[in-house]
Amino acid sequence: MVRAKTPDAVIVATGSTPSRLEIPGADGRNVATCTDVLLGRRKCGKHVIVAGGGLIGCQVALWLAGQDREVTVVEELPDISTGGFEANESMLLEMLEREDVVFLNGMHIRQVATGAVIVTDDVYKTVSVRCDTLVLAMGLVPRRDLYDTLKMEIPEIYAVGDARRPGTIQEAIWDGFHVGHAACARVP
Repeated sequence: MVRAKTPDAVIVATGSTPSRLEIPGADGRNVATCTDVLLGRRKCGKHVIVAGGGLIGCQVALWLAGQDREVTVVEELPDISTGGFEANESMLLEMLEREDVVFLNGMHIRQVATGAVIVTDDVYKTVSVRCDTLVLAMGLVPRRDLYDTLKMEIPEIYAVGDARRPGTIQEAIWDGFHVGHAACARVP
């Protein structure tokens, strides 16, 4: 369609997709993305592990804990950081503590097994953690297929929002604003 219209410029806002784990068992029925869980497309069991301790992982963990689930957050970094404002992060971490969410920092998920997830630390100490559902909240990957296909054909093409770099809705709006503003400034 873009080729048929021969546009002067194209703005690609195709969004992103959740990151996936490339480990044994990660394609199982007990593995879901945070997006699928939050949109109600996937249900979680009683014992949930959230892979990723950033803002999205912590928010999903809090939401699931509020539904009377036992939640463990596995984070590869040594500390949890939501990347938000310090006051908001402190409040979120306090709420998670009140909900008895368990944090396994500095741990790496190595395998999804039946009823458990196998994790290791940096010195390969292995632990099996009870798990009915593994929820992936490890970040997002830009959906750039359309952009990459057209970038050699369209002289003026822009990727905005998550298609450029996954971020917040505010950042996506600013991306669109700046591209639109720059394009309007060039129109005689």
